[in-house]
Amino acid sequence: MVLTNVTPCSVLFDTMKRLGGVSYKETASLILSSKPMGDGPSPVSRVNDRSWLSRFIVHAPVVSLDEHYFGDAAMGAMRLISRLKSKTGRTLTSKQILDIIYGAPGELMKHALEENHQDLSLYNNVLDRIAAQEDLSVDEKAELAMVLFVSAGCSASSAKAAEAVDEFSHAHQANTLATPPSITGHGSAQGTKTSQEQHMGYLCLLRVKDGFVIGAPAWISPEGPGATIGAMATGDEDIALVERDVSRRHAHIWCDEYGVWRVTDLASRNGTVLTRAADGAQIQLTPELEHPDGSVDMDNLHGVEIVPGDELLLGARTQFVVMQGAS
Repeated sequence: MVLTNVTPCSVLFDTMKRLGGVSYKETASLILSSKPMGDGPSPVSRVNDRSWLSRFIVHAPVVSLDEHYFGDAAMGAMRLISRLKSKTGRTLTSKQILDIIYGAPGELMKHALEENHQDLSLYNNVLDRIAAQEDLSVDEKAELAMVLFVSAGCSASSAKAAEAVDEFSHAHQANTLATPPSITGHGSAQGTKTSQEQHMGYLCLLRVKDGFVIGAPAWISPEGPGATIGAMATGDEDIALVERDVSRRHAHIWCDEYGVWRVTDLASRNGTVLTRAADGAQIQLTPELEHPDGSVDMDNLHGVEIVPGDELLLGARTQFVVMQGAS
């Protein structure tokens, strides 16, 4: 079946109505902003205007949907969970909420994000990490999953949804969605640029799995800040096409002031190995020192040189081959 006119926002509203018994008006009252807009009234004050709600929120094209219409996604998610659990005649448990987000509606959200040219690796990585956290209760997992779902619906962005979950996890659950031990997992293709003519002087990383190249080439500009590889790396050139044992921000590649490409391990849990093309030597990268809060000073990285032909192994199964852009 070919799905048309489906947006992340319409998936959010339709899911709440069909499976949770929460009307469009109710959902809107829980997630729209109370701040006045430039043209006067606040979005939440207009929920009784069915025509406006349908045209400018629920069924609005992604390109015309103003993110300022929405309030804080995490707060909206918590309000929706409370409503779903108290809805007369159709009360849902945390387990049922998880089943919705990990089930068919979740797949429909992925379809809508993909139609909006979003990187599903990030969305899948967050879902995997939520499911893998053994120290989280079902209620806590439902909260994180709902923050992801609602944020994706409001922003139509995998990166913004992942960041919302990360922030909520730190602020409300004292949990950073820790990297699981090295185990097998899955990833999905990352939509990146493909024309070599646009990438003269760039470094290119190709993801290899079981002897085959998967996904599109990832290009890293020599003039920018570089690229972070990780399960929850959300920058423009960052790479999230990884297995589940890769840390949220696992390794970083950049071009230094002398034009030398470098790679470093960002204090990952499961390590990074560089295999030299010249002699096959394997180098276990030394993690950059962490700050007391667990962060790494990205402005003072050292790293080791990396050249075309080298290979990188992150964790147990995430392998990249390094290539040079067109010259």
